[in-house]
Amino acid sequence: MSACPGATPLALTTCGGTSFDSVLEVRAERCTGPVAPAACDDDDPTCGNSTASRVETLLQGSGAGDSLWFIVVDGWASNDDGPYALEVSY
Repeated sequence: MSACPGATPLALTTCGGTSFDSVLEVRAERCTGPVAPAACDDDDPTCGNSTASRVETLLQGSGAGDSLWFIVVDGWASNDDGPYALEVSY
């Protein structure tokens, strides 16, 4: 998934939406070089269990509203995979 939210708080969560140990990451697109991580979370205690993830970040700075942000739902281990529900709030 990708988003272009501008300088707005962005909250992402897999709380209650995965059956596997998820890792949630927000990455910023770069014109040159690799995609850079902007925020990452694994096993957030606010989710009520030890395997869901939550990221709350403010996408700001020069060009934040003009940038493409990648939202990655991944598994903690190579065998952590399956369907997921991602809740996105601006």
